[in-house]
Amino acid sequence: MHKAKKAFVWLMLFCALAPSFYAFAAVPVTDLDLGDYYAEMEVGTSQVLMVTVIPLNADNQTLSYNSSNPGVASVNGIGRISALVAGQTMITVTCGSISRNFNLTVKERETTTVPTTVRATDLDLGDPQKKMTVGETQMLMVTVIPTNTTNQNLTYNSSNAVVAEVNAIGRITAKRAGSATITVSNINVSRNFQLEVVNQEVTTTVRATDIDLGDPQKKMTVGDTQMLMATVIPANATNQELKYKSSSTIVAEVNALGRVTAKRAGTTTITVSCGSASKSFTLEVVNEILATGIDLGEPPKEMAIGSTQMLYATVIPTDAKNQTLTYKSSNSQVAAVNELGRISALAAGEATITVSCGRVSKTFQLKVVPVAIEVEDFEDELAVDETLRLAARVTPDNAPVTTIQYKSSDPKIATVNPSGEVKGIAPGHVTITLTAGEVTKEITLIVNIAGKRINLNSKYIILKPGESFTLQANLVPADARQTIKFKSFDSNVAAVSASGVITAQGFGTTTVLASTDDTGAAATVIVNQSGTVEEATEPATLPANASPAFPNTINAQDYPVLTQEMLKYYYESGVICTVTGDGYQLSLRGKDIVNYNNEFKTIIAFSKEENGISFVLNDGKPLCGSITVETGKAVEGAKYLYLLNESTGKYRQLQTNGLSVLKLDVAGKYLIAEKKITGFKLNAIFFIIAGVVVLGGLAAYIAVKKRHWFW
Repeated sequence: MHKAKKAFVWLMLFCALAPSFYAFAAVPVTDLDLGDYYAEMEVGTSQVLMVTVIPLNADNQTLSYNSSNPGVASVNGIGRISALVAGQTMITVTCGSISRNFNLTVKERETTTVPTTVRATDLDLGDPQKKMTVGETQMLMVTVIPTNTTNQNLTYNSSNAVVAEVNAIGRITAKRAGSATITVSNINVSRNFQLEVVNQEVTTTVRATDIDLGDPQKKMTVGDTQMLMATVIPANATNQELKYKSSSTIVAEVNALGRVTAKRAGTTTITVSCGSASKSFTLEVVNEILATGIDLGEPPKEMAIGSTQMLYATVIPTDAKNQTLTYKSSNSQVAAVNELGRISALAAGEATITVSCGRVSKTFQLKVVPVAIEVEDFEDELAVDETLRLAARVTPDNAPVTTIQYKSSDPKIATVNPSGEVKGIAPGHVTITLTAGEVTKEITLIVNIAGKRINLNSKYIILKPGESFTLQANLVPADARQTIKFKSFDSNVAAVSASGVITAQGFGTTTVLASTDDTGAAATVIVNQSGTVEEATEPATLPANASPAFPNTINAQDYPVLTQEMLKYYYESGVICTVTGDGYQLSLRGKDIVNYNNEFKTIIAFSKEENGISFVLNDGKPLCGSITVETGKAVEGAKYLYLLNESTGKYRQLQTNGLSVLKLDVAGKYLIAEKKITGFKLNAIFFIIAGVVVLGGLAAYIAVKKRHWFW
């Protein structure tokens, strides 16, 4: 009986003191960590606040949410904020007597286009803790894949809430030893993992000896936040509780979770401690650095329809806080630009592309052009077995397809290889089609049998003003089908029609040239009062006081110049002068001299160029007459001879094959080539022939009138 009374007394005493014990053991809420949230939202978007009660073991874990202007943005019981209309509101989170808030700005959507619904394909559970001790909590960090999924809502479920429960925002609390399946879902996509909960083991106390601060940001901008990722050393230390402190909370404050918030420009010391171990670092807070300019890099000035290009813009200065770039096109039907800065050329026209960062912007003009194939000048006629290279390119350079494909309409007439080289096979008309993607270009060519020479019915014509003469020109061989063109060097003396009818216009001498692309012939036309020429006298003989004799065979080094006196001697004597040079030989027949006042330089320098071997004859000064040049082995394999037209800067083709011996009548720069130079196939040889005929005709005419009269 006495023992029963004693037990009853102890029971009553315990009941009386129990409330005091519970009150003493209660853990109050000291702070709330709002996590990372968006202070700006667009109408129609939503976000979930990830709020943490500090300390983590506070008895009260119940959070309430409030919006000062629910018409602008509403917030539900689990912290999901929905942006409704443009405006501002204050979001407040409360736990007991502790509350935290922030200002939220809701903006209109920048684009009026209806966004495409993006469905979730997977969930990334991050690295969840799969073994927990009774009483522990952990926050799941789940990411919806793809990250631009329209619906980002997640639901959490525990298969055994007695063992572990999970709330609406993914916080797991270990309740009792056992196992449970934690499932995270997004509409029709879900992922899960097995969680094991064990009782807390009694372990030997391990003291913390050091703290690893990780890699904290030591310079921050006012308004920025960072989360410290400190680790207790050793990792198995019994006490893992970290405490954070700022030496100047005016400059920066740090909460119980290690979130640092920069408040004002200055410096402060952030200290992290665990028991007797501590570590600190100096934090510098600076005012926000604003963008002052934008470097566009090398933006395109011209794009082809259908092409795309990425802009690589840089915010200046590079350490400006706001690094977000926005892109805009003044004409999205011509050129559209997405949020990443990729331009898509859609239609021909012009557009202004604007790149902005905050209040700073930079623009450039963009021209969108159709894709085209350009072909450089080419001859529309070529001979059988002759080749012609088409120099073509796609414009602009950034066109979607720049490779050109070639095709012949009739390979029996002309073939074309992948590099655009056309070869004549048989006479006829052929169309070469050039294709690049969806763009095509056609060119028509005529393949002929090349004429070897032109025969004229007269090479020396004398007319009175007003008289006419039909110059007949016939191609050899007879099956050559090239068009013969006629040209008068001086239409004031004599004009010529397209059919070869020469009409005398005024007194004087001129040359009429009949030519094709490969050969030509010239006739001398003299217009005088009578329309006749006196009978020629016997050839002149050397007078008694003839010029002194000069050697017929000389060396170019010994006689670098054939003087007027030497030329006069060779002319009057009619002998042949042979000059030997370095790798060449020159021949000058006395009867070919038409003007011995034009001195001749005998030294010729051969130079190797990209297209062949070049040389300059008589420094470009007028010749005394026709010169024969024997080049020998220097031009083995060469097939084409060209003369440079000084006025146009282009080479004109003179002759083909048989280039070891050249008979030249015009001074200037010559080129001997193995391959044909396309795009410059002209007829300088015709003008040379015409010049010779003119000089010869005039010389003959003058010889009849006055002997030894030079001009």
